[in-house]
Amino acid sequence: MTSQAFALPTPPARITALQPEPPAWVGDLLGSTSSIPVERHGSLDVVRREPFVRVTARIPDAGQLDGPELSRLVANRYAAMTALFRDVGKHPIRCWNYVPGIVDRIEPALDRYMAFNRGRHEAYAGSWGTGDEFERSIPTASAVGIAGPDLVIDCLASDRPATLVDNPRQTAPWRYSRRYGPRPPCFARGAITRFHERRVLLIAGTASIVGEESKHAGDLGAQIAEVIANLETVIVNASDSRSDPLQRLTDVRIYVVRPGDSGTIEEEIRARSRKGIRIEMALARVCRPELLVEIEGLADLE
Repeated sequence: MTSQAFALPTPPARITALQPEPPAWVGDLLGSTSSIPVERHGSLDVVRREPFVRVTARIPDAGQLDGPELSRLVANRYAAMTALFRDVGKHPIRCWNYVPGIVDRIEPALDRYMAFNRGRHEAYAGSWGTGDEFERSIPTASAVGIAGPDLVIDCLASDRPATLVDNPRQTAPWRYSRRYGPRPPCFARGAITRFHERRVLLIAGTASIVGEESKHAGDLGAQIAEVIANLETVIVNASDSRSDPLQRLTDVRIYVVRPGDSGTIEEEIRARSRKGIRIEMALARVCRPELLVEIEGLADLE
């Protein structure tokens, strides 16, 4: 009598309210934060696990601030982070931004995400100018809405700069028109780096955007398809491999606006990805009110 092995089905991801913490792969990389001392540098919390440094900044009660004050404090925190990275010889490679009331209007032509972008741009331009160094230095990132009162910025840096990756289907965020705020978003669509001996691609928060415009308002299926096309394009640009690019994904975090959409989104991602992919799913607002889903990821390039 022979035995037959059956693969256990991968359990579905459990959707939870978004917490201001980076994805699980960051914990894999740095180890348990409970075993690493947290250093306080002014407004920054710093955790070191060579060759990486993780820095966290917080703006209390950011949802109550007006536009100029929010922008000023975001610029202050980002300037402090970039100065610290420069002082310790590190390069920012991935940032997560958790913005309360991200799509709330605080002026007739300004929402909180736009005010956040204004502050981030001011800090980056102050550190790197607005030319070639700026475009080589900005990390990949995501910015999503959170239910808590504080704005939290969490940034991972390494001892080597990342190689930035573009998406030809989309306009580079720092070249967006003023339709999306007085200063553009500042992040790379993807970044190639090394986690010790492992060559990886960090993929920014990715939504149903082509050029600089949102596509398929209200149509979840079409938005998922557009997100997948954007993810595939970034992976292909980084790996030069056009064969099943989503098979390279090891980890994704999915930001879902409507809880009832989570099963459909997860099913579409699992159908195209490698067995055993780790999926985290969080209930969160995306940076534009018409967008229903945003996905970020980590991909193996070797």
